[in-house]
Amino acid sequence: MAIIIILGFTMLFMWGTVAFSYTGGAVCNGKYVLGITLLEPHRKEGEVREIMEMYGRQKKRIDWVGLALILPVLMLNGYLSVTVALLMIWFCLLASLHQENVRRCAKKLYAVKQKKGWLTGNTHVVRIDTALSARQEKGAVSLWWLLPAHLAGGVGCVWAWQASGGSLLSQIFGWGPVGIFVKVEILFLLVSLGIRKARSQVYCSDTNANQKMDKAVRYEWSRCITVHAYATAALTWYMGWRLRDASAQGAERYVYDGERMLALLGLVLVMGGSLYLVCRTYLRVKKVKEQVLYSLSMAEEEVYGDDDEYWLNGYPAGKQPFGAKGLQEKRIGIGWTANNSLRANTLDKAVYAFIAVSILGICLFLAPFDFAKITMELDGGRCRIQAASMGYSFALEDVETVELVDQRPSMSKKSGYDSNRFFLGDFRVSGYGACKVFCSLQNDMAVKVETKDKIIWFNSENPDETKRFYEKLTASRF
Repeated sequence: MAIIIILGFTMLFMWGTVAFSYTGGAVCNGKYVLGITLLEPHRKEGEVREIMEMYGRQKKRIDWVGLALILPVLMLNGYLSVTVALLMIWFCLLASLHQENVRRCAKKLYAVKQKKGWLTGNTHVVRIDTALSARQEKGAVSLWWLLPAHLAGGVGCVWAWQASGGSLLSQIFGWGPVGIFVKVEILFLLVSLGIRKARSQVYCSDTNANQKMDKAVRYEWSRCITVHAYATAALTWYMGWRLRDASAQGAERYVYDGERMLALLGLVLVMGGSLYLVCRTYLRVKKVKEQVLYSLSMAEEEVYGDDDEYWLNGYPAGKQPFGAKGLQEKRIGIGWTANNSLRANTLDKAVYAFIAVSILGICLFLAPFDFAKITMELDGGRCRIQAASMGYSFALEDVETVELVDQRPSMSKKSGYDSNRFFLGDFRVSGYGACKVFCSLQNDMAVKVETKDKIIWFNSENPDETKRFYEKLTASRF
């Protein structure tokens, strides 16, 4: 049930982020409509409104279809490898449909702009505001603000690593608290550096207006990243502290449903808070830009264009202008991008390929566990329990008791694999502490074996086969 809830909220979060991002397509970053530079006086024209209404209708259809497909994906939650693959296919399809909707409507809008002659200054001209460039990094939050977050999260990492008993490399490159914190914090640091070094956009000939908008962009987004870094650090610190405390006390209290639900509630609050903060930052920046650009257009000041046809169709080979590289705010969507074209560039394709390979690797790694078969073999005075690539063996002479239990107790993972189908590895079992577990969750019955130094729980998906395990093991001891 926990995995269903986590996956459900994750998909809702992804859906909400995409839906809100493309809602901003109507008026994004102040001077853009569907990514096309279009100033306030022209936005109420009939042809423009007709295109925007068409965009809005299609966007709603895509949103509702995407929302409706969440449930079918979750219905296969028992197989994590299949669910992960379907989740990524669902997300890629959702994003692709939105992107195609933008591309189709933006081309129509640009054709109208050309027909009407709504130009915004000379195109293909590199404009530089030396006063703006001189103070470029001063608008962003200092990177020193990230240092306490790294230190606090690092302490939580050390505690989590010590409590898990795993190797440092497996924790960093795995899915444990250490690995998650390290990866996310590196990402936050890189984005913060990218925001500080991003090219300054020259909107018009008014230096004060350029500086006001640039400061809003850098300050608001760098502050957003900094708050996220502290939230991540606090969550990692808390997780590490709880794991250390649980490890010291035998972790009996960790198996209670109340704490599981509290952890899920915390996850929901963190995801919801993150979405709220990103949306709030986007709206604050958008408000500043709209106010400044509206004042300029009312005063009939020239607002520079940004090569709309290149944004639609990509830059021809060797024609990318100076300053086009590096991070910049998205014309459509929320956040930052390294590509100022709707067409994928080499970096985009490399990122997509990396994500595809990573997801495929995760699915191939999870598949053997999703379709595992728990087996028990007796050979040479030893008993071996095996499921996929995970196993455990013990000497029959070390067995003290063997018991067939109709209802296995509640369990929480210490290290290993857990899904809605299997618990495999080292688990904390209510009333028994740390145990070896190889259990199918499709069957409540289980065999409990106590040896001199370990308690082992195992079963088969089939209750009759579980009974045969018990009978065979019992017979072998006498």
